[in-house]
Amino acid sequence: MLLSRRNWRCAVLMTTCGTLLLMIWCLYNSSSSSSITSISVVSSNDESGGKEDDRAISVKTDFTHQRKRLNLPLSSDTSVADPLYSEVNIIGKYQFQVGDIINVTIILKDKEGNMLDTGGDDVRIWMKSIDGRYRTSGHVLDHGNGSYTGILRAFWEGHPVILVSIAWTRQLLSIKYRLRSVNAPYTFTYGLFGKGPLREVTRCNITKTAEKMCNYTERNGGHPWYCERPKTKLLSCSTLKSHQSVVAGDYHTPAEKLFIKRHPPHQILRRITTSVTRGTFRPLSRISCSELPESHTWRDDFSSGYSSRDNDTTAWYSQYCRYSIQHTVLDYERCLTNRRLWLYGDSTTRQWFEYISRFLGKEMVVYEKYKPQVAYLSDTNSSIFCGPHEFPFNTGNGWTNATFNKPLKQYLDRIPSYSRDIVVFHVLAHLVNFGPDVFRGHIRRNVKSIRDFMLRVPKTIVVVKGTSTFRRFERDKFGDMNAMSFDPILKEEFSVIKDRVIFLDFIPMTLAFEVPGLHPNVEVVKVMVHHLMGSVCGRN
Repeated sequence: MLLSRRNWRCAVLMTTCGTLLLMIWCLYNSSSSSSITSISVVSSNDESGGKEDDRAISVKTDFTHQRKRLNLPLSSDTSVADPLYSEVNIIGKYQFQVGDIINVTIILKDKEGNMLDTGGDDVRIWMKSIDGRYRTSGHVLDHGNGSYTGILRAFWEGHPVILVSIAWTRQLLSIKYRLRSVNAPYTFTYGLFGKGPLREVTRCNITKTAEKMCNYTERNGGHPWYCERPKTKLLSCSTLKSHQSVVAGDYHTPAEKLFIKRHPPHQILRRITTSVTRGTFRPLSRISCSELPESHTWRDDFSSGYSSRDNDTTAWYSQYCRYSIQHTVLDYERCLTNRRLWLYGDSTTRQWFEYISRFLGKEMVVYEKYKPQVAYLSDTNSSIFCGPHEFPFNTGNGWTNATFNKPLKQYLDRIPSYSRDIVVFHVLAHLVNFGPDVFRGHIRRNVKSIRDFMLRVPKTIVVVKGTSTFRRFERDKFGDMNAMSFDPILKEEFSVIKDRVIFLDFIPMTLAFEVPGLHPNVEVVKVMVHHLMGSVCGRN
């Protein structure tokens, strides 16, 4: 009798559990089916063989980093994209002809195999030949429900490898947005005041941090910059000599550190090998890049194309225009004759300065850290300038002369009205951790200076160097997610003068080259510089 009661209780318990599991299963399938039916993936491979106009594609595409994200819980791995369980498949055929559009469907799932029900992850796609000789990158469409569509164009024959990665999960992006919202700096900047034997060091920042401050905003071009006033009475604000930056520390919470360790950025989802045969595709236009209107350079797809390496020489081929000059000393000298090339920005624009100077045969003088420098080319009455932008600026370890960092306006005011100079402007890496409002303010003030300058000097050429992608991530620094999220702000602020300013977007190029760090190698720098020269040389 006792055994019978026990069996009856077990039967009731098993029936109850089974009913609950059945209800959960039904609810799950109901929510999943409603989510799946909302997926709307538009294939770009039409009846004409998939050769849809890339300009039309760019209208439909949008980089996933522009999506707004909310704070997300980090205590569980559920709802976190897992590379092992996520799915990546080519839509339709696996064999293509040169010129075809390749569509790739990407379904993000968590470690339990459940499809994510929302978008916001930064997903990227690129393609390369097996030997790395050819490379290109594509766009990714975020459908907002855990599904994405990657879009590539086949530029060469062979068996290229398509790579898809989760550059930043939406949880990682949430962590970074939290740090940015509280303006957590990854460095502290100090000012050294000195007069005779007297010395004193104080904190500097974009906001007032003490009751008594030295205000250097005016000499910083209207961009806010303050240092705490020295307590030594004989040291006035005019005795500021130099700046130094030190690492501020790690602001991540223990939960955030653990999450980053479990889910690091830039994880490869899948590698897919496909087949491409010879086709009848020809570039959409063979117009010179220097003949295209400046406003066209602000399109998302203007800088897209592919790279080719022959005899240890790498070149980038834009799909919409061709460079009217060759990568030769003679062509570069002709372009710069009776001109100055102004490279205003940070260490990445300094890489351009060093490359061009050495390529044209100018040996570098002894380099003083971040000091503005000019390379003179007497044979062509031309020169190349390089200087750091205004504060805030991470000077790194060691003291740097406080007068080295000047606002753009100071340099523009020195250029005569009849000049045909080329001005390259770049501000990004040193500002991203101060938040979007600070970055927007800097860009807006610089846009005004550039607009006034172009009205006064109408024959000059102004170029904005855009952002780049890179894979390295350090917890005390920013990573490329901040850089890419600031790119839309740059485009918004320059929209008022984009018909007079050239924009060079290096996201497609650096993604294709799989650049590991903020500073690309010489091979990539060469390609970047030639993209600049090919876009400005010969332009009226």
